This record gives sequence, C-alpha cells and structure tokens, in this order.
Amino acid sequence: MRFRIGLVRRGLALPPGELIRRARRLTVRVAHDLRQRVQDALGGEGISIPGALVEQALYGPEAVLPVAWTEDCDLGPERDTLLDAARHVLAHRFDLLGSGHVTVDYSLRAAGLHGHRYNGSPGQDAAEAQLHRMEHLLGTSIEGYDPIDWHIDFKSGYRWDPDQWFSAVAWGHLPGVDVKVPWELSRFQHLGVLGLTHRLVPDSPEGEAASVELRLQLVDWLTANPVRRGVNWAMPMDVALRGINWLMAMELFRNVVEPDQELRTLLTAALVRHGRHIEANLEYHPERSGNHYVSNALGLLALGAALPGLAEADRWVVFALQELESQIENQVHPDGVDV
Repeated sequence: MRFRIGLVRRGLALPPGELIRRARRLTVRVAHDLRQRVQDALGGEGISIPGALVEQALYGPEAVLPVAWTEDCDLGPERDTLLDAARHVLAHRFDLLGSGHVTVDYSLRAAGLHGHRYNGSPGQDAAEAQLHRMEHLLGTSIEGYDPIDWHIDFKSGYRWDPDQWFSAVAWGHLPGVDVKVPWELSRFQHLGVLGLTHRLVPDSPEGEAASVELRLQLVDWLTANPVRRGVNWAMPMDVALRGINWLMAMELFRNVVEPDQELRTLLTAALVRHGRHIEANLEYHPERSGNHYVSNALGLLALGAALPGLAEADRWVVFALQELESQIENQVHPDGVDV
C-alpha cells in the first residue's frame, strides 16, 4: 500500500503534460495486458504444431541456428575444468551473481543476504508434484532426477508465486531479495557447459549424462513455467536470451535432438511461445530504449531464423534487422560510446 501511495505522490508531482503522457502509456499497457489475459483464457496458450513446421524448424534446410559446430578440438588441460563445471550442472549446483555453488531444489535453505533470509522453499511434496508433471508430459517414469526450483532467489530464499500473471510480478520491494537470480538461472546459460561436454568428452560419465540432463531440464522448466505465468516470463529480455541459449544448445546437441521427434515438437512449440511473448511485450521506449530492447530484437531474429515454417518468422526477422540497425544508430555515438 505504501508503495502505491508513493507512486501516486510522485505522479502528482509531475508536470501536467508528462503526467498525461504517462497515464496514456499506462492505459495502453493495461489494455494490452487484458487482451493477453483474455487470449489465454480462451485457449491462446495451446499451440498446435503441424508436423511440417517441426520438420522445417531447427534443422530444416532453411533453418539457421545462432551457432554452427565446425570441428572438435583438443581441450588439453581445460578438460578437467569443463568436466568439473559439468558435474556442478548435473548436480543442479549453480553459482550465479556471487552466490557460490548452491544446490537449487525444492528443499533449499538459503544462507540469506545482508541479514535478510526468507523461507520460500515449498518442500519435498512440491518436488514430487513437479516430478509427476514432468512424467505426465513425457509419458514415462523418471528416476534419479531432482527437479530444480526455477522460481526461487536461492541467495535470500524468497520465492515468487509460479502461478502469478507475468506483468503482476513484483521485484525490488523486499530487502535482500534479488530477482535477477531466478532470471539468470532461467536464461539457461549453463547449457553451454553441458553441450560442450557432450561434444568434446562424450565418453566421460558427464558426457554420457549430458543429453539426458538436457531433456529433463527442458521438460522441468516447461512444466514449471506455464507461458506468461511467474517470474521467468516477467522480463522479455530474459525470455529472448533463454530462447537464444536453447537454440545454441540445439546445435551442440544436434545428434540427439534432430532424430527425436517428440523433443523437437516440444521445443518448437516452446520457442514459438517465446517469440510471440517477446513480440507482444517489446521493451521499447521512444526516448531511451537500451540493451533490453536490443535483446528483444536479437531474440526475434534468432527465433525467426530457426523457425522458417512459422507464419510470423519472416516478420520477426525483418523487424529485428530493422530495429537492430536503428538502435545501433540511436544508442552508439560516433566515438563508439554506447548510451
């Protein structure tokens, strides 16, 4: 309530013209948000993926992924470093934003930050319920996998409601809580470690486990993060970066994903949802668009290039190229400084 009163007071202190402009933008956002809610209520989340689209997506002759694997290399002394990093990922131990390695599960007890500690972990019953959701989607039992809690700030222990509408998610309102922790984890930057281990040391225990872990982590995230629900849909930039990282992983795990029709179908539908969410929630500001908007454009470019059979794909690519060129001119000064 205090937060809302503060917003009202700051709004009334603005010049009348600026107050009107901000009120107009807020009205547009609220109407747009309501339209997305109605679409979801009418079944907009469900996406039927034609087999022809799945065949064209990711590995079809016209599909382009963000990276291309050319040849293997000798890791030399870096082999042990890579394998150690892979063991952490396989054990769901993550070190993000100065956290140190933390095992992120549904029974996590966070150390706290600056004297602030929250007990947000839902416990083992929630972990078993999540495992059942994964098994239902896959149609098979899962052994030896402990679901990751994608919604928790594992430094402070605060957990966001996974069912909350994405635009209603709050952050910066509680001491010691860092929303960037779940955002960073859900960007899936750690798939690079798994992919390189799969490619370069395939005969190691870590290399043999990597492809199974990829499949399970993707299913884990998708079943725990319904589209437009929860903290991991709140920032379009992170949606875009997650889509790009998933696409890069598709190249690193090409020999596993390409022949797996079930996984390709699941991923294609998820990537379509990501692209549509980004396009519907662009972080554009007429006066000061920054790295967030650039990330939106990069995400649409990568997704459009990887999904050539999708009706929106060409539009995403053309729009992204246009906006990236425009933002280079707007954000980068002649002396090279990026504002």
